[in-house]
Amino acid sequence: MPWKRIESTSHNTLKQLRGVRLRRCEHGDDHHPRPQHEEYVLAPSSHGNGLKKHRHDVAVGGKSQAGFWRAALSDERVGWIAAALAAVDDLRWSKHSCVPKGDRTVLETVVNVATSMPFILVGLHTPREKLAKRMYGNSIIGVGIASSLYHSSRGDARKILRFCDYAMIATSTLCLSSALRSEKDNPRALVMASALMIPFQPMLVTALHTGIMEAQFALKSRKNPKLRKVHSVHTMSSLLGGALFAGNHYFTDTPYVHAAWHLAAAVSVATLGSMLQESQ
Repeated sequence: MPWKRIESTSHNTLKQLRGVRLRRCEHGDDHHPRPQHEEYVLAPSSHGNGLKKHRHDVAVGGKSQAGFWRAALSDERVGWIAAALAAVDDLRWSKHSCVPKGDRTVLETVVNVATSMPFILVGLHTPREKLAKRMYGNSIIGVGIASSLYHSSRGDARKILRFCDYAMIATSTLCLSSALRSEKDNPRALVMASALMIPFQPMLVTALHTGIMEAQFALKSRKNPKLRKVHSVHTMSSLLGGALFAGNHYFTDTPYVHAAWHLAAAVSVATLGSMLQESQ
């Protein structure tokens, strides 16, 4: 039947696409450029029952995926199904498959775990007079625990714990933006939409609610002179943390950059306690 043929072709599509990704992971993770090398680009075969391979040189592995989707869409019988499945599969694999190397020595692991502990201390000392603030404090403790487990893990568990680390960071930013607003001013639609997006796009949720928090912190510091010094420390530590985070992805062979980012981020998060105390 046509549907069985489509199902079989889609299964082969995903199987061979994953093969391409595994070869890409062997050349390096997705966070630093690769040298030019030979790769296979998958395209639907003329018989419609599988894929054929075209060999060419590419500078970046991501171009092979774009070529794959364009070739898949050109097949009138199963192209759109294969392309849709490939897009969904790529979203899932991008979070779990290619994990940055990191923690290459025992000492580096110990340092990364040790620098995750300040998040737990910050979470324990977060203001807790309201439920939203208690949830935020607990989420920061969760960030420290998730980071410690990720850096101390190896093998397949590391892939899962890396995503849990990102998801916990997104959860903490969502809890923080909720804690800074009263229940009347807290848009439930935004909170619900953000919570539903965390399993799929944790980095997007983190960026969105971090932006909301930064805008509120800047506004409160202008109105309250007591917060200006704290806001200056927060701004400097956030900028330093951003530079270290970018450096961690571009200079992957430099040890302890990630640990330094932990410390800068912990200082930035610690300064938020003063803003929470001033919020009603």
